[in-house]
Amino acid sequence: MVVVAFAYTHRSPTVKTERAAIPAGYASAGRELAVHAAPKPRQPVPLVLVLADDGSDMAAIEKASNASALADRQKFALVYPEAVASSWQVNGPDAQYLRDVVRYVAQERSNIDMSRIYIWGEGEGGRMALTVACSSLDSAQKPLFAAVGAVNTVGPAPACPSQVHVKLLPQKWDEATTAALWTFSKDIRG
Repeated sequence: MVVVAFAYTHRSPTVKTERAAIPAGYASAGRELAVHAAPKPRQPVPLVLVLADDGSDMAAIEKASNASALADRQKFALVYPEAVASSWQVNGPDAQYLRDVVRYVAQERSNIDMSRIYIWGEGEGGRMALTVACSSLDSAQKPLFAAVGAVNTVGPAPACPSQVHVKLLPQKWDEATTAALWTFSKDIRG
Protein backbone atom coordinates (compact mmCIF):
# COMPACT_ATOMS: atom_id res chain seq x y z
CA MET A 1 0.00 0.00 0.00
CA VAL A 2 2.88 2.38 0.73
CA VAL A 3 4.34 1.68 -2.73
CA VAL A 4 1.00 2.48 -4.38
CA ALA A 5 0.67 5.71 -2.40
CA PHE A 6 4.26 6.71 -3.27
CA ALA A 7 3.74 5.98 -6.98
CA TYR A 8 0.48 7.93 -7.02
CA THR A 9 1.93 11.00 -5.33
CA HIS A 10 5.16 11.00 -7.41
CA ARG A 11 3.84 10.40 -10.91
CA SER A 12 4.35 13.06 -13.53
CA PRO A 13 1.41 15.38 -13.99
CA THR A 14 -0.25 15.30 -17.38
CA VAL A 15 0.89 18.27 -19.41
CA LYS A 16 -1.66 19.79 -21.75
CA THR A 17 -1.07 22.19 -24.60
CA GLU A 18 -2.57 25.54 -23.62
CA ARG A 19 -3.12 28.69 -25.64
CA ALA A 20 -1.57 31.75 -24.08
CA ALA A 21 -0.82 35.37 -24.94
CA ILE A 22 2.41 37.22 -24.27
CA PRO A 23 1.54 39.51 -21.32
CA ALA A 24 2.10 43.23 -20.91
CA GLY A 25 5.72 44.18 -20.32
CA TYR A 26 7.02 42.40 -23.44
CA ALA A 27 7.50 44.03 -26.84
CA SER A 28 5.23 41.34 -28.31
CA ALA A 29 2.42 41.73 -25.75
CA GLY A 30 -0.81 40.20 -27.00
CA ARG A 31 0.78 37.82 -29.52
CA GLU A 32 -0.45 34.26 -29.08
CA LEU A 33 1.26 30.90 -28.77
CA ALA A 34 0.52 27.41 -27.53
CA VAL A 35 2.55 26.18 -24.55
CA HIS A 36 3.16 22.53 -23.71
CA ALA A 37 5.33 22.67 -20.59
CA ALA A 38 5.27 21.42 -17.04
CA PRO A 39 4.92 24.39 -14.70
CA LYS A 40 8.23 24.97 -12.95
CA PRO A 41 9.76 21.46 -12.88
CA ARG A 42 12.47 20.93 -10.23
CA GLN A 43 15.26 20.52 -12.76
CA PRO A 44 15.69 22.92 -15.70
CA VAL A 45 14.45 21.42 -18.97
CA PRO A 46 15.25 22.14 -22.62
CA LEU A 47 12.88 24.37 -24.59
CA VAL A 48 11.85 23.74 -28.20
CA LEU A 49 10.00 26.26 -30.36
CA VAL A 50 8.12 24.71 -33.33
CA LEU A 51 7.13 27.04 -36.17
CA ALA A 52 4.42 26.02 -38.64
CA ASP A 53 4.64 26.75 -42.36
CA ASP A 54 2.85 29.79 -43.75
CA GLY A 55 -0.84 29.04 -44.24
CA SER A 56 -0.75 26.39 -41.53
CA ASP A 57 -1.41 26.73 -37.83
CA MET A 58 -0.23 25.53 -34.44
CA ALA A 59 -2.80 22.74 -34.20
CA ALA A 60 -1.81 21.31 -37.59
CA ILE A 61 1.91 21.23 -36.82
CA GLU A 62 1.26 19.80 -33.35
CA LYS A 63 -0.78 16.97 -34.85
CA ALA A 64 1.57 16.22 -37.78
CA SER A 65 4.77 16.33 -35.71
CA ASN A 66 3.43 14.61 -32.57
CA ALA A 67 6.03 16.76 -30.79
CA SER A 68 3.90 17.14 -27.66
CA ALA A 69 3.95 13.39 -27.01
CA LEU A 70 7.74 13.36 -27.48
CA ALA A 71 8.09 16.32 -25.10
CA ASP A 72 6.15 14.38 -22.46
CA ARG A 73 8.36 11.30 -22.86
CA GLN A 74 11.67 13.18 -23.07
CA LYS A 75 10.83 15.88 -20.51
CA PHE A 76 11.27 19.10 -22.44
CA ALA A 77 9.14 22.23 -22.72
CA LEU A 78 7.57 22.92 -26.08
CA VAL A 79 5.91 25.97 -27.60
CA TYR A 80 4.14 26.59 -30.84
CA PRO A 81 4.46 30.30 -31.65
CA GLU A 82 1.82 31.71 -33.99
CA ALA A 83 2.52 33.72 -37.11
CA VAL A 84 0.40 36.81 -37.69
CA ALA A 85 -2.31 36.02 -40.25
CA SER A 86 -0.58 32.63 -40.83
CA SER A 87 2.49 34.28 -42.37
CA TRP A 88 5.97 34.68 -40.84
CA GLN A 89 7.48 38.14 -41.26
CA VAL A 90 11.11 37.18 -41.75
CA ASN A 91 12.18 40.81 -42.01
CA GLY A 92 9.59 42.10 -39.54
CA PRO A 93 8.76 41.93 -35.83
CA ASP A 94 8.69 38.13 -35.59
CA ALA A 95 12.32 37.81 -34.46
CA GLN A 96 11.54 39.92 -31.38
CA TYR A 97 8.35 37.91 -30.82
CA LEU A 98 10.32 34.63 -30.79
CA ARG A 99 12.82 36.07 -28.30
CA ASP A 100 9.86 37.21 -26.17
CA VAL A 101 8.39 33.69 -26.35
CA VAL A 102 11.61 32.26 -24.90
CA ARG A 103 11.75 34.90 -22.15
CA TYR A 104 8.06 34.51 -21.28
CA VAL A 105 8.21 30.71 -21.02
CA ALA A 106 11.48 30.79 -19.05
CA GLN A 107 10.34 33.47 -16.61
CA GLU A 108 6.66 32.75 -16.22
CA ARG A 109 5.72 29.25 -17.37
CA SER A 110 8.49 26.70 -16.69
CA ASN A 111 12.06 26.12 -15.51
CA ILE A 112 14.15 26.36 -18.68
CA ASP A 113 17.79 25.42 -19.19
CA MET A 114 18.88 28.51 -21.11
CA SER A 115 21.79 26.64 -22.71
CA ARG A 116 19.39 24.14 -24.33
CA ILE A 117 16.98 26.24 -26.38
CA TYR A 118 16.17 24.88 -29.83
CA ILE A 119 14.01 26.12 -32.69
CA TRP A 120 12.50 23.98 -35.43
CA GLY A 121 10.33 25.04 -38.32
CA GLU A 122 8.65 23.77 -41.47
CA GLY A 123 8.61 25.58 -44.82
CA GLU A 124 8.49 29.33 -44.15
CA GLY A 125 8.54 28.53 -40.43
CA GLY A 126 11.86 26.81 -41.10
CA ARG A 127 13.13 29.87 -42.94
CA MET A 128 12.04 32.02 -39.98
CA ALA A 129 13.75 29.61 -37.56
CA LEU A 130 16.99 29.77 -39.55
CA THR A 131 16.82 33.55 -39.81
CA VAL A 132 16.29 34.16 -36.09
CA ALA A 133 18.78 31.50 -34.95
CA CYS A 134 21.49 32.56 -37.38
CA SER A 135 21.03 36.33 -37.20
CA SER A 136 24.28 38.18 -36.93
CA LEU A 137 25.60 38.65 -33.43
CA ASP A 138 28.59 40.56 -32.30
CA SER A 139 31.45 38.36 -31.12
CA ALA A 140 30.66 38.96 -27.43
CA GLN A 141 27.08 37.66 -27.70
CA LYS A 142 26.05 34.07 -27.16
CA PRO A 143 23.32 32.90 -29.54
CA LEU A 144 19.90 32.34 -27.95
CA PHE A 145 19.35 29.09 -29.86
CA ALA A 146 21.84 26.24 -29.57
CA ALA A 147 20.32 24.39 -32.52
CA VAL A 148 17.94 25.00 -35.38
CA GLY A 149 16.14 22.42 -37.48
CA ALA A 150 14.46 23.30 -40.76
CA VAL A 151 12.08 20.88 -42.44
CA ASN A 152 11.14 21.16 -46.11
CA THR A 153 12.43 24.73 -46.34
CA VAL A 154 13.06 26.33 -49.71
CA GLY A 155 16.20 28.34 -50.35
CA PRO A 156 19.72 28.27 -49.00
CA ALA A 157 20.36 28.36 -45.27
CA PRO A 158 21.91 31.59 -44.03
CA ALA A 159 25.40 31.50 -42.60
CA CYS A 160 25.19 30.67 -38.90
CA PRO A 161 27.63 31.38 -36.10
CA SER A 162 29.68 28.28 -35.31
CA GLN A 163 27.91 27.95 -31.93
CA VAL A 164 24.52 27.37 -33.66
CA HIS A 165 24.08 23.83 -34.97
CA VAL A 166 21.90 23.45 -38.05
CA LYS A 167 20.01 20.46 -39.41
CA LEU A 168 18.14 20.66 -42.73
CA LEU A 169 15.63 17.93 -43.54
CA PRO A 170 13.99 17.87 -46.99
CA GLN A 171 11.03 15.65 -46.11
CA LYS A 172 7.45 16.04 -44.90
CA TRP A 173 7.19 16.64 -41.16
CA ASP A 174 5.96 13.60 -39.30
CA GLU A 175 6.70 11.81 -36.04
CA ALA A 176 9.96 10.32 -37.38
CA THR A 177 11.15 13.80 -38.42
CA THR A 178 10.39 15.09 -34.92
CA ALA A 179 12.39 12.23 -33.39
CA ALA A 180 15.33 13.00 -35.71
CA LEU A 181 15.26 16.69 -34.77
CA TRP A 182 15.14 15.85 -31.06
CA THR A 183 18.04 13.39 -31.33
CA PHE A 184 20.07 16.04 -33.16
CA SER A 185 19.15 18.85 -30.74
CA LYS A 186 19.47 17.05 -27.40
CA ASP A 187 23.06 16.08 -28.14
CA ILE A 188 24.04 19.74 -28.56
CA ARG A 189 25.39 21.53 -25.52
CA GLY A 190 25.15 25.30 -25.74
